[in-house]
Amino acid sequence: MDDVKISVDERDATIAQRDVLEAELQRRTEALDRILNSYSWRVTKPLRSLQGLFYRLFPKLFKNSKAYRDWQALESHSNFPAVTSVLPDNGFRLSGLNLPKVSVVLPNYNYGRFLGERIKNICNQDFPIYELIILDDASTDESKEVINCAVKELKLSVKLIFNEENSGSVFRQWYRGIKEASGNYVWIAEADDLADQAFLSTLMQSFSNKKVTISYSQSRKMTVDSRISADHYLDYTNDISVSKWLWNYQSPGQEEISSSLAVKNTILNVSAVVFRREDLFMVLEKNLERICGLRICGDWLVYLLLLKNGWLSFTSQALNNHRLHQDSVTADTKKEILLAEISTLQQFAASRYEVDAKSLKLAKKYREHLADYFEIEIGSSDVRAECARLLSILEGAE
Repeated sequence: MDDVKISVDERDATIAQRDVLEAELQRRTEALDRILNSYSWRVTKPLRSLQGLFYRLFPKLFKNSKAYRDWQALESHSNFPAVTSVLPDNGFRLSGLNLPKVSVVLPNYNYGRFLGERIKNICNQDFPIYELIILDDASTDESKEVINCAVKELKLSVKLIFNEENSGSVFRQWYRGIKEASGNYVWIAEADDLADQAFLSTLMQSFSNKKVTISYSQSRKMTVDSRISADHYLDYTNDISVSKWLWNYQSPGQEEISSSLAVKNTILNVSAVVFRREDLFMVLEKNLERICGLRICGDWLVYLLLLKNGWLSFTSQALNNHRLHQDSVTADTKKEILLAEISTLQQFAASRYEVDAKSLKLAKKYREHLADYFEIEIGSSDVRAECARLLSILEGAE
């Protein structure tokens, strides 16, 4: 009962914190309104309009210009002024040329039926997108046609990459997209998911802390036909803590691993994450084959490696819709592979980081629960063989 009482108290404290943040947001919005209505802002409007006119009349002259690409990104967002109200005080200049540059990487394989809506969803963000990189991994459906049609009317910088042969791993697509990206931050927006309009503008606030390398939000569960089946994933994380994910927090990466990521992958959907590009690129560059060696849990390994030195930031508001497909883990071979990968990554985390005793017990309990649920023996020859294979792959990971 004590744990429940503490959780209720902490929930009340969270509500109070949110009230304070909402008041601060209102203050910044009012300050922005005063600036936009000021005499100096109105007087300089013709100069800004003239700049835009030149860009529209002579785009080929400016297409390689950094300022032109900035203008393109801002021009594609009619509600741009709303962005400034949620950025840190020192993170924005009214010229718009000092905004953080976010590259969106959209990997796709046979999700043509979702792509049109997803591309519109990405472009509807209230935070300017610097560039959109769409990668199709040799889809056999209508994906290529949908992509080509969807990007015709876009006003932002778009790169299209169509593989002639399937790469064999979505993480190779991650790596290719991030290698092509020129922004300082990367959002890997999976083709079948959706995001709230304020997703980027909310998560980008976290990067005012220069130590943060991963910023992510709570997710809703969404069915194949786009119905929301749950407003959060708290049922999945309650075995670790009933209160931790009720409010926003930032944490040193190794503390996050010790308390949570050593037990299970608590960042369930990469679409809910914005990364500092340089940090993510270095991890993928050094460990791509190891990550691709994991058939299901490669994203978990990425988070474990990224947080060795960086911080994590969590937003408790659900800003991402994670589409769940019924055939995700059904075959017995997939169940054995999943159990082996979870067991191996728990062992990897425990061997690389200072994991507390409580988390070690929770990891064991979670492992045993999955074995019972899947009706698989943890010590079966197939699971042990797969664990041995994975441990050899992970040797030297950094």
